[in-house]
This record gives sequence, C-alpha cells and structure tokens, in this order.
Amino acid sequence: MTDPIKKPRPLWQVIPGDLLLACLCLTLFCLVHHGYNWFGRVYRELFITPAATHSVLPRTVCPEEGWSAPGAAARSSYFSALQVDAPTPEEPEEEPVPDNRTEWQIRFADHFTDEVVTTENSYSSPDISITITEHIALEGEYHESHYYVADVYVSCIECFRSHLANNTFGLYETQNIMDMALASSALLAMTGDFYSYQYSGLMVRNGFLLRDSYTDSDICVLYKDGTMETLRKGDYSKDELIQRDDIWQLWNFGPALLDADGSIPTYYNTSDTVSFPNPRSSVGYYEPGHYCFIVVDGRMDNWSYGLELPDLSRIYYDLGCKAAYNLDGGGSAVMVFDGRTISRQSNGGDRELGDCLLIGEPSLYDERSFPQHGEVQ
Repeated sequence: MTDPIKKPRPLWQVIPGDLLLACLCLTLFCLVHHGYNWFGRVYRELFITPAATHSVLPRTVCPEEGWSAPGAAARSSYFSALQVDAPTPEEPEEEPVPDNRTEWQIRFADHFTDEVVTTENSYSSPDISITITEHIALEGEYHESHYYVADVYVSCIECFRSHLANNTFGLYETQNIMDMALASSALLAMTGDFYSYQYSGLMVRNGFLLRDSYTDSDICVLYKDGTMETLRKGDYSKDELIQRDDIWQLWNFGPALLDADGSIPTYYNTSDTVSFPNPRSSVGYYEPGHYCFIVVDGRMDNWSYGLELPDLSRIYYDLGCKAAYNLDGGGSAVMVFDGRTISRQSNGGDRELGDCLLIGEPSLYDERSFPQHGEVQ
C-alpha cells in the first residue's frame, strides 16, 4: 500500500512558524551571550579584584587615554595592593662619613674654619685659631701700660712649638725673632725663656729633653695631652720629671703667675729686679687646646710703663686662666704675628733672643729638623 501524498502547508502557516523559531533562537543567543559576560564579570570580581571592590564597579576615566573604562579603579587598587604586599628590595645603606676631626677640633669647632681666613689681627684654619687684642692697663695715677693678648686654639699639641735661635742648641746662641718665625713657619711667636744664657735648669722642647740640671726657679710644664702646670721649688722631683715621656715643653724662668688653684699668689719666687714694673712676656692656660700669650710693653715714656707681677697675675685671673707663667721680659719682650711685629720692644727692637714660643700649622712641623742632641756646658 503506498503512502498517501503529503500536501504542502499553506503559506499563511509557514511564515509565522519560521518567524517564531527565529525569535526563539535569537532570544537563546542573547541569553547565552549576556550570561557569559555576567559570569565573567562576577568571576573577576570574586577571584581577581580585591575584596574591597566586590560591588558594581563605577565607570571611571582613564587619564592616559581619556576613555571611560569599567573597573579602572579596581585595577588600580589591585596593582597598588600588589606593590604593598610585594617585598621591597632593600636599598644599600650609605656608609657613614668618618669624622676625622681631633678631640680639640670637635670641642672648639666654633673657632676653626674649613679654609684659612686672615685679618689684620686674626687667623683661623681647620687647625688653628688666633685672635689678638690690644689693651691698656692703668698703673698708678700717671702711668699706663699697653699689653697684647693672643687668644689661641689649636687642634693638636704639634701646633704649640718652640724654636731655638739658628736652630742650634748651645750657649749664647741668639737670633732675631722675625727670622726665627720665618725659619719655623710660625704664625705667632713670642719670647721664650732665653735658655742660651742660663747655665743650669731643666729644659724640654718639642718633646726632647735637652738639659736636666737642677734649678731653684719655678718651672712651667706643657704635657703632650695639652695640660699645663707650673711647679715651684720643692713641688717636683727632677729625677721623676726627666724619666717622663709625656712632656712636650718645659720652661725654666718664672715665676708662676697663678697658684695651683688658679688664684693670685701671695708671694713670687723671683728677684726684686724681676718684680719691678717691666716689659713682660708670659703664657697662660685655660684647658687642653686653649692657651693665651701676653706681651706687655714697658720702659717707654709717653707710651707704656710696664707691669708688676701682681698686675700681670690679675690679668690672667680675670681672663679665667687656670695657670700662667712669666717668661723672659725687659728688652726681650716681643710678639710677632703673620710676619709683622705686634708689640714694641723697649730697646727699639734690636735685641736678639735665644728661643721663642710659637703657634704654627701642624703640617709644617718636622721634628727631624729640630736640634735633638747636645749639652750646654
């Protein structure tokens, strides 16, 4: 039996059915497409972006490209979080710059300068500070005396040196102080104890023991640590002193101008000739690294009379020094600074000296050039 012949459907039935099928397919495609996008967004929010951004992300403007991009703020937060959480590489620590200054340079830093600075009456460098001032002391009703104070700071003990006339150790050696200052590269120089006209006494210069005989005079000792003290007869043992290796300078003239406690003495271990008003040279001590030189003009009518020892002691006491010592004076008293004479020698400036105290840059000191041996007979 044959199948009956199928008749085609009328057109009015075919077109609505095809349209309905097409709409169903389009609807299914849209649902699948939007569902995929929604699922991807939820996945990114839950598993990629930080927890703080689990919300509908606002549309923000990307400043680099000028377009509005959803999730830009979340991506920024995400990368910020990565930067915070990631270990920061340690930067190498800078090595501290070593402080090569000496103890005295640190203590007196306000007085030193990085470069050399000079004026008519001052000098400063990384190692030395010198300031010179002139003063007038009244002596009685009609007399006045001019004196000069050199306030000195040094970075090390090698700045505070001695120099012998003609760089020679021996009796009767003398030389003009300006020539000695030039030969020793001195910035500041002052009369010493005129050792070359003394036949006895202790003597240490720049750390070298040059004479070790006994003396009745007060002595002044400058130690290598910068401390200074004056010692009277009976207050020290000569044998113990010459065995010490920490003495930098030892002068033999005197007298001491201050007692051991820094007060003005009630008596002076010296002769009447030295006690009279005279031109004077002297050295004072504040603390290690800080000293002063004082020279007094005298024996000059209408200019300067000279000072007695108590007057000079009073000056050091008022300055606050802890120790002070009288050196050779009279016509020998003189101070030079930076190549010129500051004071006025009473004999017109023609007296030569046996030695001098000086302040000079440490780099210019060479102990090999200093006379280290010899005997004064």
